[in-house]
Amino acid sequence: SSLSIPPYTEYEILHLFLKHRGQVLSIQDIYEAIWTEPYSYAANNIVMVHISKLRHKIEADCKQTSRG
Repeated sequence: SSLSIPPYTEYEILHLFLKHRGQVLSIQDIYEAIWTEPYSYAANNIVMVHISKLRHKIEADCKQTSRG
């Protein structure tokens, strides 16, 4: 299967991860970098949904996480 070009937000998240390779980014770090507005707890789900979509596109087994 071919890798489709992700929507803009997913692309920005991927770019942020590559820019900070090897670093741990909090959900707050990701949200404030991508959405350029102050973080609120309600933003957790927004970030995780976009990361999940991105993982489904680039990982062979997206259900297996580094947490186990």
